[in-house]
Amino acid sequence: MKEKPLISIIVPFYNAGKLISNSVNSIKKQKEKNFEVIFINDGSKDNSKELLKELLKDCDFMYRIIDKENEGVSVARNVGIKEAKGDYVFFLDADDIIHEDLIKDINQKLKMVTIPDIVYWGYDIINPKGKPLRKYEDHYMYIEKNDSLIKEYMLKNLWIGIGSALYKKSFLNDNNIYFPKGIAQGEDIVFTFNAFLKAKFIVCIKKVLSYYFYHKNSATHTSSIKSLHIMKAMFLIESFLQNGTEEKEIFRNKFKPRYYWNMVSGGLVSFDKKDKKTKKMVIRLLKNKFIRKELKIYQPKTKKVKVAKILLLLLLHFPRLYIAIMRQINKFDNILYRVKY
Repeated sequence: MKEKPLISIIVPFYNAGKLISNSVNSIKKQKEKNFEVIFINDGSKDNSKELLKELLKDCDFMYRIIDKENEGVSVARNVGIKEAKGDYVFFLDADDIIHEDLIKDINQKLKMVTIPDIVYWGYDIINPKGKPLRKYEDHYMYIEKNDSLIKEYMLKNLWIGIGSALYKKSFLNDNNIYFPKGIAQGEDIVFTFNAFLKAKFIVCIKKVLSYYFYHKNSATHTSSIKSLHIMKAMFLIESFLQNGTEEKEIFRNKFKPRYYWNMVSGGLVSFDKKDKKTKKMVIRLLKNKFIRKELKIYQPKTKKVKVAKILLLLLLHFPRLYIAIMRQINKFDNILYRVKY
């Protein structure tokens, strides 16, 4: 009889192709093996499953492959939570990587503390060659004061990626914490926010143990009208917070406006140049009173504050010109990406 795993690693995939080798190979390198891996095939139409099976032929850990129809990553992750046999779960995207010490360090942390609801750690963003593009420790802190974590999260003094936290399964089930259906972008933020609000005991491992693999087809890099789903995500998060609290004020004045800006400066304006219907819709959205209200609250805090403020003024007063400029900026960014990485 196989020993019950302590940890369930949930790996959803959809048409991942050869990129699925990233996650599998990093799982194979784990120094301790008291885990299982649940691969959720979300209706892939390519050869991802066949490639996965080939990669798993020589593995020495427990795993399962669950096939389901394509319903999106939220539903796939929720299936993983339901099927998990471990006491704890964490989520790993098919093209991302974990450090070989991750499971070992988690085991050591769990032996040192009373049973936590959540354990989180740092993560770096890397390019296809493994070169760091953004180091966690250059931008964020490791904080263990549970009463201030959500505030620091909203102020971006720390950050938790979907693949850089471990959750006690019973904590998720008891508090009905799952990924929201029908949200194609921002679903991970909703889940993280909900979990951190309800958790009573959170600890961190002060070390980078996950690596987000950034490439031109990454979900957060791909231009799509689905970026509008950020609005749904913000609506859900706001419903979690009580009126009159400091957390709600920070959310309304800092967190939400920043995400609206990310929405209108990214995928929303990067539609096909020939798609006149979408262009008209985007212009109408940029003139929407509700969206403009949120953007007027936004206070840029980047190295290029002056540039951000000019772009924001253009958006508010000359939306057509703003779209043209942002399309060129995004195009230039894509060129730089191909040249550098």
